[in-house]
Formats: sequence, C-alpha cells, structure tokens
Amino acid sequence: MVKVFDVALSELMHDDAFREERWDMWADDVPVHFYEQPGETVWGATARILTAFLAHVVEGR
Repeated sequence: MVKVFDVALSELMHDDAFREERWDMWADDVPVHFYEQPGETVWGATARILTAFLAHVVEGR
C-alpha cells in the first residue's frame, strides 16, 4: 500500500527520526536508511532521496 503524507523537515532532522542499517545484499554491505515518524516508516528510495536532500540543506547553510 502506498501512502502520501507530509512532514516538516525539522521533524526529519530530529536525532531519533533517522536510523541506518547495513544489509548484506548481493555480496555487498549496503546502507539502508529509515525515517521514523509517528505511525509511519519511510525507507528505501524515498529515504535515500530524503537523506541526500537533507545533507544538501544542512551543507548549504
């Protein structure tokens, strides 16, 4: 099931919102990003895009 919801960038930047796991896929140790929000978990391609975007926002300050 696909859901659409909005979340403030400041909520995604909370220390407890982000976690990274290392998954052994295809003989590679791959980082998998997760953003935990109340009642929702954002992961996969969406989380990778958010991680890159937030890094850009923080570095651009």
